[in-house]
Amino acid sequence: MHRRSFITVIAGVVLPALVCAQPAASMRRIAILDPADRALRADQWQVLEARLRELGYVEGRNLVIERRWADGVDARLPQLAQELLAGRPEVVLVTTTPATQALMRQTDTIPIVMTGTADPVAAGLVASLARPGRNVTGISFQLAGVAMKRLDLMREILPKAKRFGLLGSATNAGTK
Repeated sequence: MHRRSFITVIAGVVLPALVCAQPAASMRRIAILDPADRALRADQWQVLEARLRELGYVEGRNLVIERRWADGVDARLPQLAQELLAGRPEVVLVTTTPATQALMRQTDTIPIVMTGTADPVAAGLVASLARPGRNVTGISFQLAGVAMKRLDLMREILPKAKRFGLLGSATNAGTK
């Protein structure tokens, strides 16, 4: 076999096999909706992104992360949720009850993973903690019983205190 013919045969057999053997990594799509200001919680999201890198998901290589920040204005949440969902993410990560509600109003198919919600059952985010149902799951930081326990703890720590106050948002169902 002539050298040129040999190279042509090798190129025709080996190169397609190499191309098929290492397909391009598929891009995973994650969306993040945070009602806070970017500077306030950016470091918390960086922890998640660092862990994703440890697991082999690198933004720009095999991962796309779309982020939206409401900068403390809950009225912006529905529009930001719509923008994120237009990108067809595989999952949406969200903090707070109002942000989760904004997403739930716009999708019942894309998984929503919530954190920083107060009482997801009372807020109508999930059917129950044991069986959330629908497309929402995640963690909660406060339940009604826990709030009373916190008040009891405050009374133990500050037995002479006559009044306690709570600062919350009237638009956040978790602080009502």
